[in-house]
Amino acid sequence: MSLRFKMNLALIITLFIGTTLIGVIIFSSFKSQAENNVLSRAELMLDNASAVRLYMSEHVTPLLARQSKRAYLPQSVPAHAVRRSTAQLEKKFPFLRYNEASINPTNPENKATAWEQEIIRGFIDSPDKAKQTGVTPTGTHLYLSRPVKVNSESCQGCHGDPAAMPLTLRAHYKNSEAFGWKNGQVVAAQFVKIPLSVPLQMAQQSFKPVLGKIILIAVGIAILAALLLNLIVVQRVQRISKTANAISLGSTKFGDFNASGSDEIATLERSFNRMRRSLSNAIDLLEEKTGNYTRM
Repeated sequence: MSLRFKMNLALIITLFIGTTLIGVIIFSSFKSQAENNVLSRAELMLDNASAVRLYMSEHVTPLLARQSKRAYLPQSVPAHAVRRSTAQLEKKFPFLRYNEASINPTNPENKATAWEQEIIRGFIDSPDKAKQTGVTPTGTHLYLSRPVKVNSESCQGCHGDPAAMPLTLRAHYKNSEAFGWKNGQVVAAQFVKIPLSVPLQMAQQSFKPVLGKIILIAVGIAILAALLLNLIVVQRVQRISKTANAISLGSTKFGDFNASGSDEIATLERSFNRMRRSLSNAIDLLEEKTGNYTRM
């Protein structure tokens, strides 16, 4: 195995490891950016849901209070309006899924799962906590969650004193026990879930053209480095090796190396020049004494 082959092999391995590490770092950065991107869209969905809920609680629900006593009107319920509005956003961003969950909901469909209940209790225990992000227990989705707090008198009209709950609403949700709400109390949480495959695909799409450029740069560096190593190191070492091998076989026809520079190979060439001259002088003296001229 020649020196050139060994050095080129070492160069290829080094560049492969370096390129791989750079690729991993860049891809991780793209993945993180993609996750932040989808979470920012999820946050916009939560902002929209909060705005719709506030508008319904302050303007629409009080306006329909009298009609709600005669018949159940889902259009008067803020949660219903929020779900309708977010459904439109889900059509535009199909990878986003919104839901509101409560430990003790009016609508059984909004019953929080076990892990959602843990997050809601976390909001209850830490009233100043504004949001929480993470990965679902299944490991398949990112989520963004915010607490839902009682911030309007209209909420307490249905969920404060049980006796004040409209009979039409009680008849619609017969087993509801969502009462005793107080202003500022955390009663539920908003969730937006995003499949982890979405930011992964976004990162892959961004990384592919960059990966091609990284490979081209690595190949260019490898070729340039191989040429420079061949010129600066390999050829000079091969010349020294060839001369040393010839001298070991008795040849003295080689002149001095042009040992310019101050690197280790130049130092080796100067040392080799001195050794060759010393050997040549020793052979001359031996030939003069013996009269046996063996110089080739």
